[in-house]
Parts: sequence; C-alpha cells; structure tokens
Amino acid sequence: MNLKLQPRESGNVTILELDGRITLGAEADALYAQARTLIDAGRPNIILQIDKVIRIDSAGWGTVMRAVQSARTAGGDVRLLKPSKSARELLELLGLAARPDILRIFVNEQEAVESFSSS
Repeated sequence: MNLKLQPRESGNVTILELDGRITLGAEADALYAQARTLIDAGRPNIILQIDKVIRIDSAGWGTVMRAVQSARTAGGDVRLLKPSKSARELLELLGLAARPDILRIFVNEQEAVESFSSS
C-alpha cells in the first residue's frame, strides 16, 4: 500500500492527512519530499495527521524526526495529530510520548493548530 498525502491549510499551518504506511523506501521518501516542499515554500508549520497510518517503521519515525529538524531550522515545527493506537504505543515505547520538547502530540486538531501561535 502506498502512502497517500493530502495537504490542507489552516491559517499559517499545513495539515498533511496521511493514509497508508510510513516505511523504508518510497513511502518515507514521499513524506519527507512533501514536508521539504512545504518548508521550501515558506510553510514550515506542519501537522501530520496519522490516524489512518497503519504502520510506521523505524525508517518512518526517522523521516518524521528529519522533517521536524528541517521545519525547526526554517523557523517552524511539526506536530502529530491523532496517532493510532499502535502509533501511540510505539511513541510511548520510544519515550517520545512524554517528550513535548522533541515531538508534540495532539488528539484535537484545533488545539494542534493553535499550538503554533503559543510556541
């Protein structure tokens, strides 16, 4: 299954709705390419909505963190929105669920969007 990326805007934030897998290869590459395109276009505030992501492997998490670093370098950031149960379990296992300094996670879209104006 390929990763589907559907961008939409909410003010100065781009929400990328992801559907499929974020795994080593084409899927992870596509995610980073989309994030890089947004950052290069002056839209470094990105929310990754991952409730429809069925699998994220270590390469996928590496890609997410690479996007976070690129966005921060450009003066923005990346947030996660609506992680699936399996994604949340993996975030907890990796120690990222309790580390908002590394990756901020939201279940409410409006709160995620508003977090960019309070950061």
